[in-house]
Amino acid sequence: AGYPEPAAVELSTKGLCPGAAQIAKGELPKWLTHRVLRHVRLQFAERVEGPVMIGAGRNLGVGLFAPQPDAPEAIGILTAEEAT
Repeated sequence: AGYPEPAAVELSTKGLCPGAAQIAKGELPKWLTHRVLRHVRLQFAERVEGPVMIGAGRNLGVGLFAPQPDAPEAIGILTAEEAT
């Protein structure tokens, strides 16, 4: 949806940043309960403008990505030149 291909993708069943929400399937609308829920960290080789939202629940706040300025490997923080 207009984003560059991620340079790296990290998946987890637990939050990958401080304050990440843990959502139980019972807290989601029925049409989302069959989906696999994962926490995801994306790294891009170039800066991206936000908000970054992906997935079936993106309009409900599930799939909303936040920049992590204190983690240089996090979303949209480094350009390709800065990473080398």
